[in-house]
Amino acid sequence: MLLIAVRVPQIIWPGRFWAEEGSIYFREAYTSNLWDVLTNSNLGYYSLFTKISSIIAAHVVPLEFSPIITMSFSLIAQVLPVWLLLYSKIPSLSSRFYKLVAVGIILFMQPNQEVWLNTINSQFFLFISTAIILISEPNNKLTHIIRLGILGLAGLTGVVSCLLLPFFVFEYIWTRKKYKLYETIMLTTVTTIQLVIVINGAGRDMYLDFKVLPFVLLVKQWILPMLGSKVADIFSNYVKEYHLYFNYFYVFTVLFPYIIFTIGLIIWGNRHSWILFGASITIASISFFTSVEAQIADRILGHLSSLGGGRYYYGPNVLMGLALLIPFSKNSDKYIQLRRYFRISCIILICLILTNGIYDFINSKYRHPWFFTGPSWPVEVEKWRKSKKDELKIWPRPWIMVLEK
Repeated sequence: MLLIAVRVPQIIWPGRFWAEEGSIYFREAYTSNLWDVLTNSNLGYYSLFTKISSIIAAHVVPLEFSPIITMSFSLIAQVLPVWLLLYSKIPSLSSRFYKLVAVGIILFMQPNQEVWLNTINSQFFLFISTAIILISEPNNKLTHIIRLGILGLAGLTGVVSCLLLPFFVFEYIWTRKKYKLYETIMLTTVTTIQLVIVINGAGRDMYLDFKVLPFVLLVKQWILPMLGSKVADIFSNYVKEYHLYFNYFYVFTVLFPYIIFTIGLIIWGNRHSWILFGASITIASISFFTSVEAQIADRILGHLSSLGGGRYYYGPNVLMGLALLIPFSKNSDKYIQLRRYFRISCIILICLILTNGIYDFINSKYRHPWFFTGPSWPVEVEKWRKSKKDELKIWPRPWIMVLEK
């Protein structure tokens, strides 16, 4: 929690509202009655966690301190997967050392700047929490109840956690454990509710650009987290300059890392590493096809960079990192030498992820001003009270919040 807080202290104090978190959710909570807030869906899906935090922020504290409340909620969401890692039984991460490496992957995995301490992107940390519940066991009855509550909250906060439902079904069929049945039922229930809301809402179209997808996945899931934003942008610019996505030879070539690791995990992998690896690729692809940028065809190439659409890839990338951390079945003795090389490769990739992530974390020049600078909320509130205008500036620039006096 301390590391999360000290990265950008101005988010902690005096606080900030981030994009739709302020312009839609807080504004709605501040100006509408409680029933309308809780029964209305926004952005094409339902987001319970963001609504609860906004309601408390709007009605429990003075306006000057409202973003402190939403920040506190987002801090809880960001810490939640770490709590689950440390206080659940995870056979695939049996030692304390492996769990601490997993904590490091959650904290430092790139790209994470856009999802840092704001409730509108807390759904991605709830998604990681859902994935950890998927591969873990409750310590006791109380932990089991808490985990069910987390699944319910995650499923009603965005759709990304709901996409893990098929993997929960698979895990229950494989294990036949009673607590897995309850977890699957809970996620099925909230997924059904979310699905009804999405179908009846505005929704989003899917722009199926299969030529660009492999390059985006290579940049977002391999080059960016392991080699950094500069290398990712150099490669992305080269791809866009020479339109390599129109050449099917290059399209299949950039899938090479996925092919190699799929083969490796099939031969030597732990079941949970298969699940996490498959979920990572599946959900990153779905996110690409249904992203905001995908709704406008000429903007989809914005994902082919270190910056564009980063929020969609942080969660899948964490799952990828965890899959690399737990790739080995204890009873596999096939191809011992190749197995050793595969293990070394995984260790090298994890070291690259952590090294690059820590460097990005501590080096202020890599903090994009779009994510980590913005107007002072108390100053904006003071101006709002004195002005005839109903607009307050929020993060990122030039976003505003309209609050009628």
